[in-house]
Formats: sequence, C-alpha cells, structure tokens
Amino acid sequence: MPLDEDDMTIRTSITHQLLDAYGVTRLLRSKAAIILERIARGAGAVSWYVCDCEAALDAISTRFKPGSVVSFYFDDRIKTCRAEDLPLDDIDAIIGRTGECVVGRVADNGIDIDAFGFCAASEVRTEFSGLHADAMMIYGPFPARDYSPDSAITFILPDDDGVFRAHPH
Repeated sequence: MPLDEDDMTIRTSITHQLLDAYGVTRLLRSKAAIILERIARGAGAVSWYVCDCEAALDAISTRFKPGSVVSFYFDDRIKTCRAEDLPLDDIDAIIGRTGECVVGRVADNGIDIDAFGFCAASEVRTEFSGLHADAMMIYGPFPARDYSPDSAITFILPDDDGVFRAHPH
C-alpha cells in the first residue's frame, strides 16, 4: 500500500528529529560530511552523498529509504580530491590493507556520488578515464557503521510503519 502524504510527513519529521538529536545538523555548521545509506532489504545496495550544508541535508534526507542505516562521516576516512589528483598509490595501499577501496565521482549536482568498490588501482583508471580534471572524487576504505559524536554518526531510520527495525545490511 503506498504511503499517503501524512505518512511521508511523519517519516520526514522523525528523520529531522533524528538528525538533530544525533548532532548531524550541528556538525554540518562547521564540517562537510560524506553520507553512506545502507538500504534496508536492498540486497547490499547503497547510496552515497556529499553534504556540506543544511540545505543539502534537507534535499538528501528526502531521498532516504525507510529502514535504511545512514552513516555520516565528518572525518577524513573518506577523502575528497579532484580527478587529476586522485592518488592511485594511496588507493593501492588501501586495497593492500583492506582488499577493496571505494572510489566515486561527485555528480554535477554536488550531492550524489557514483561510487564503486575496486580491487585494483588499474580498475580505477579504466572506470574514471576521461573525467574532467576538476571533477570531484571521493576515495577510501569501505567505512564501518560507526558512532563518535564529532566524527561519525550512524543510526537506523524508521520503516514505513514508523517502527525502528534492525536490518541485516
């Protein structure tokens, strides 16, 4: 059964309360965040976003799927750089330590990130060849769910029925 407008308004309200209660809104006043949404019942699907202000947070939060686990990383575990500065040696080192490195391109809207897990820096070169030198990129080890009040915040969103459930993502 599709959600009616009241259900969506309630879910949006709960989401904003969580963002305030966990300190996400406060932290965005001084730091940008990389957001990872682990989609509930999504067979491993994720969405990545860059968020550098409250207006961007408002736009992003309306995209969150019910029941998702969302993580906001305010530290440098996921780094940003221009495409021409993408450090393939660092990416190889991350792959050597963890077996995989997430690399993504920030979309022209400045919010969405098209990210992939790579097992070799040569794959990165192939995937992102031809990008404009100034294209914004992200890279780093696939981040864990984490909670540290000043650097990483993770929480679960309610399902459509308003219930918070742990999902196996």
